[in-house]
Amino acid sequence: MNTLRIDQMLLSITKQFEEGILDCCLYLLDKSKLVAKERRDPVKITRAMSALVNKEDDEGVLEGKWKLKKSCDGHTCPHSWKGSVPILNEYYKTKKPVKYAQCWVFSGVLTTILRCLGIPTRSVTTYDAGVDKDGNLKIDHPDDTVWNFHVWNDVWMKRPDLPDGHDGWQAVDGTNQKPSLGIYRCGPASLKAIKKGEIDLDYDTRFLFAAVNAEYTVKIGTRIITRSLCEGKPFENIMDDYKFPEGSIERTKALELAKSLPIPKNDLAQTYGMSHEVIFHVLFC
Repeated sequence: MNTLRIDQMLLSITKQFEEGILDCCLYLLDKSKLVAKERRDPVKITRAMSALVNKEDDEGVLEGKWKLKKSCDGHTCPHSWKGSVPILNEYYKTKKPVKYAQCWVFSGVLTTILRCLGIPTRSVTTYDAGVDKDGNLKIDHPDDTVWNFHVWNDVWMKRPDLPDGHDGWQAVDGTNQKPSLGIYRCGPASLKAIKKGEIDLDYDTRFLFAAVNAEYTVKIGTRIITRSLCEGKPFENIMDDYKFPEGSIERTKALELAKSLPIPKNDLAQTYGMSHEVIFHVLFC
């Protein structure tokens, strides 16, 4: 899969104002069973939508598939989607998961859903992203792997549930990887916490820290980009939001802090031992 092709597609799938999208997003909000008070909380909404964008647990919007025949079994192949509108409209019409998706499709659809619900959201592409399944911040377990790229999301919000200083961008991932507190979802995790190695903070910060900082024989998180708002500049490098420069004292301190902290109860690392039908490619997510 040509990563430029994927990045180009990401530019075209954030259409939260198209016909039918609001109806589908309100349906998802009802499906989440969040009560009125929780619907005022962007943390809870984001966490709920990261679960509902995939089919695990709740028959959400998209079915992920990584081992595909050339014909994709008569369904739409992940690389064939041109935007989120047909996906969400099909899901709202049938109330059944749409086939098929991989990480960039999950991310694009989640961008549309969250923007429609009023939460600033961007898609993020991370090259050489680590999947640390045993939670030791190293790519050394037989089930650990490295994707040549993985696409997730950042959302902008206040975090009154965290210590002061953790407002702003938060990482969230809708690709069905592992359960977080029993449900397939991931985040939101403060980028400031990820950068500093404060991986004991909610939600799934340890898992996302490892995605860009895990120890391995080659570098992890070698490039992290998102769409640029500047004319003539298609992409923006946001590495500084996620991690300190390689070899810097600050990055060494962040790694040391992360290694010293226990796995919190709200982290994906707590459920690494659970089985899951999805098989992850080393080449792409």
